[in-house]
Amino acid sequence: EVLDADVGVGKIAEMSKSKQDLNVAVHYGCHFLKPSKYKEIDDPERPLILDKQVEATGAKSINYKDKQMCCGAGGGVRARSPDVALEMTKNKLDSLKKTEAQCIVTPCPFCHLQYDRGQAELGGYDYPVLHIAQLLALAFGVPKEKLGFDVHAVSVDPIL
Repeated sequence: EVLDADVGVGKIAEMSKSKQDLNVAVHYGCHFLKPSKYKEIDDPERPLILDKQVEATGAKSINYKDKQMCCGAGGGVRARSPDVALEMTKNKLDSLKKTEAQCIVTPCPFCHLQYDRGQAELGGYDYPVLHIAQLLALAFGVPKEKLGFDVHAVSVDPIL
């Protein structure tokens, strides 16, 4: 939100030293745009703000089925019903299998955790999960060793 309002995608593109040649599945998360009554950042049903930021790094934001669907972590689902949460994560990941996505990018740390740890729990998926700040940092030339990738369950090495 701040990047869009105060920096803008033009400046992100200008600052991107290392163009990211990736097909990215953007996941907005349930709380980035909602409640839209109070957060008038973008269209809550068809947002583009993060897609534009991702593309400013040189990456391609791909469209996929159920893009706006919850990852399974929101609203206490993961804490209350871990099996339901994992099923929701599985549904989203299965949607990605039908695309050319190489990784997932999200602004939400809870969604990041759900996708990263959820893949480890489910097995059969290997989509690196990056926080939007990590993708931007890579594009801006920050060394990968400084970005916390060593604590990810799914290795980011295949996309770096």
